Amino acid sequence: MTPPIALRTDEEGSKVTATLRMADYIDLLIRANECDPSYWPAGKQHGAALLRRLREIEADCIRQHGAFDWEKLPAELQEEYDALRLQLDELRDDGTRVQFSDWVQGAEG
Repeated sequence: MTPPIALRTDEEGSKVTATLRMADYIDLLIRANECDPSYWPAGKQHGAALLRRLREIEADCIRQHGAFDWEKLPAELQEEYDALRLQLDELRDDGTRVQFSDWVQGAEG
């Protein structure tokens, strides 16, 4: 449902820039585990600290249990983890809303 990435080329046809939606760029930062705030968009640099803490919780769980399992986290860490995930999701929100029926139709088509 998202538009394709727009690539711009220079006069020789070399790819030089790509235009992404903010949500897609933040997704890339999260997937890359980028915790350097200088890579995060203006006004959203705190996402780096949110992601760093989220990954710390996951790493501690993996060290203790061999794999990440949210259910093995103590209740207070479950709450913190969920709050961090919600805050990262909010950073992706661009205000765009899609009717569920339209989304289903697009997913099926």
